[in-house]
Amino acid sequence: MENRKLSNRRARAFGTSIFLIGLAVLSFTDQWWPNIMLVIGLSLCIKQFLQKRIYDGILSIIIFGGVFVIYEFQLSLKILLPILFVSAALFLLVREFLQKNTESEEEEEINIEIEEDKK
Repeated sequence: MENRKLSNRRARAFGTSIFLIGLAVLSFTDQWWPNIMLVIGLSLCIKQFLQKRIYDGILSIIIFGGVFVIYEFQLSLKILLPILFVSAALFLLVREFLQKNTESEEEEEINIEIEEDKK
């Protein structure tokens, strides 16, 4: 089987579908908080995995799953939430400064800018 990423459009559609299904389940069970964090995290994670953005997917599920765990098990918010968010921010900063754009990513960014200019 070929190991390639889905188009951004299809990955977004799949992530949005998962999100809407999750909202339907939450609506049916009427258990919104903190389960909405799992729905958001899972839909983002799946979308990012389909786009072959593995580290972003892991980060999404850790952040949203972490918030879910903190609230579900009533852990100390004063310590754990700031640690969770600062760790995520540091991960993003380090990744962006260490990662080099490939030619295809640069072309995609240019195409997106061109499409936005046309609108």
